[in-house]
Amino acid sequence: MIKEHFFEVRELLSKNRIEEAEKIQKKLLISTAEFSKEEKYWFNLLSSEIRKYYRDYQSSKEYLENALQLAQGIELNDTQKSSLYGKIASNQYKLKNYSRALPWYQKALSLLSDDLGRRNYYRRMLLYCFYKLQRENEFLKVLKEGLNDILRNSFENNWNSNMDFFWDIAQLAKHKPWGELVRKTLITTQVPTSNELAHGAMEYAMARIARYSFDRTLVINHIQRSLQFCRPFPGYFISLGLLCVWILQNPFGEYQRAKNILIECLSLAQKPSQRIAVLNNLGSNLRFIGEYKLAIKYLTESLKINKSVGNSDQAAYAHNTLGMIHTLIGNKEEATAHYKSSLELSKENNDFYGLGFTYGALGWLEINQGNLNQAVEWYKKSVSTFENNSNYIPAIILLAYAEVLSRIGNDSKNQIEELVTRAQKKIWKSQKRLDKGRYYNTLGNIALNHKKPKKAFEEFSMALDFSESFEVESQALLGITKSVLELFILSNDSEYLQKAGLYLSDLKSAAMSSALILGEVDLILGIIDMHKLRFEGASQKFADVLKHAREFHFVSMEEKAQKQIETLQIFQTHDQLQEFVKSSTKDEELKSNSIREAIKYLNDLTKMLGTQTDIKDKD
Repeated sequence: MIKEHFFEVRELLSKNRIEEAEKIQKKLLISTAEFSKEEKYWFNLLSSEIRKYYRDYQSSKEYLENALQLAQGIELNDTQKSSLYGKIASNQYKLKNYSRALPWYQKALSLLSDDLGRRNYYRRMLLYCFYKLQRENEFLKVLKEGLNDILRNSFENNWNSNMDFFWDIAQLAKHKPWGELVRKTLITTQVPTSNELAHGAMEYAMARIARYSFDRTLVINHIQRSLQFCRPFPGYFISLGLLCVWILQNPFGEYQRAKNILIECLSLAQKPSQRIAVLNNLGSNLRFIGEYKLAIKYLTESLKINKSVGNSDQAAYAHNTLGMIHTLIGNKEEATAHYKSSLELSKENNDFYGLGFTYGALGWLEINQGNLNQAVEWYKKSVSTFENNSNYIPAIILLAYAEVLSRIGNDSKNQIEELVTRAQKKIWKSQKRLDKGRYYNTLGNIALNHKKPKKAFEEFSMALDFSESFEVESQALLGITKSVLELFILSNDSEYLQKAGLYLSDLKSAAMSSALILGEVDLILGIIDMHKLRFEGASQKFADVLKHAREFHFVSMEEKAQKQIETLQIFQTHDQLQEFVKSSTKDEELKSNSIREAIKYLNDLTKMLGTQTDIKDKD
């Protein structure tokens, strides 16, 4: 009976239903004196799981020690013994006692013969222990054993477990010298020609490893080979395709290439769960490309299918992405409705991570509407949600909160510094280059908000040192361009216009896969040409942007292009065109307003390029 309650509690905890789990424990606690040894054993395991949920690993350890003593007097089969040893090992690992965890993982592994999934898990944890302890020879031995074990068995029947193994070894390959050890082992491992799925998984792992060295060409080549191996197996192609899409988009910004893979996945997806996952990924992908109408169509279809499936995680994700898209196109009511639906589902799932990010998204919505004080309240709620549920507050939330405060004025200087410092400590502890780039971009935006364009230029230039991420590179180039345009307004020095054009050209090169970005950048380059009195070049750019906007149904871009064509006509037909450089007050106002519009368009681009993170973007 207690054994059944143990599995019931584990199920509840997996769904974050902690209150129901604790209610079962408290009810059982009353009768513990009457329990048999076996019942006490299962009760201690149950209690250990609850303490583990709260990350109270010391208390969890005490319950596991009790269970280990009780296990001596009861009959447990090899699977149950292995599970107990695995729990003890994982507890020691969480307490950072890696050398103590090792023998327990080894004992757990030794008792398994028919369960490849569990063998994969214990080997993965052994690899992490050897990595922590810097024991290369043992690391290599277990890695080779794991790969050979996987290849001896049916790859198809153990797909999820095998992919978890490849995910983790690629994750370990982020760190030197482990990356080269893993890469060489994968290259030298003999895979039977007939085992196409295994070949596909190996190529995927190689793509992940190449990602950590930011080798775009190598990543693309491995992904292409990986997908080619898996094409004969539609279900596995979809699973692998979604993983490959994530690599292409983050950090490389290969949205068009990712879109093509997703379209192929959609054509193969038959099961409702598959279609929902692909449709949600397509919606997110198209958000960055700027194809908002099509994104809304796919995400709406996802939610329609979800009604019969009831996958609340995927529904929350779809609503959140729809909220972001409606934020970008200015539909506040629609955006708010979708965010609230996402919040309701996240609450239902006890998903504090989803809640925290959606509160942040509501803050982002209010920023876009110009309601800065309301935005601050949402960011406060986001931070408190993370604080109240874990020790983890995403650095991107702290940085976004600091930036919105900087828009309000200098009264929040101390609070801004505190938030930025907290974010910096987290980022430099994790050493994630993406977050370092985001950090400097945020400092640049704060400097711009405080009317310090020279300081902003310096911070955005620092961010460019982390330009292997498309998000960071694009935001830094946009920020630098805004900075030099602000400096142009202050000095009327045409050299700044020249610099702005060069940085925008760099942005175009980085964003070749986004029709939206290319059009917006050409629009701003046209404004710069206009200020350099290169009217023919400006006219051609505006005409091209207008055609481009109509082709892709970018309504806002079309309106901007029309307005700049009208402004260009005023420039060209001005009575004193030859004296324009000297210009009257009215002329100066016209020129200043036009550059201000260019800065506004840059701000619009900044919003589009990843200033709000997807709720599932945890890497």
